[in-house]
Amino acid sequence: MTWLFGKCPPLTCAQVREILKLLGFEKDPNKSTGHEHWRKIVNSELFKVTVSCHNQPFSGLVLASMAAQAGLSKKQFCALADKKNQKRFKKDELKITHKRA
Repeated sequence: MTWLFGKCPPLTCAQVREILKLLGFEKDPNKSTGHEHWRKIVNSELFKVTVSCHNQPFSGLVLASMAAQAGLSKKQFCALADKKNQKRFKKDELKITHKRA
């Protein structure tokens, strides 16, 4: 449970996709690039996350950047990698708010 203490384990592309889906992001159709683009509109504000799966596992600054693009802190983003927190989020027991950095 290192994500609860400020340290986040490296996340795979599958884990990042799962978190983005959980948060309500939708994947844009792939173009001729290795990057995936995920979008979500919150209160008329667009949040766009770029995921480059060929650079996985994600940690450090890359993970912090993806979290910021999603409007979350790295700690919030990493907390959603935990299955128990995912269940709490789905039950609306874990609140997460999107904010611009």
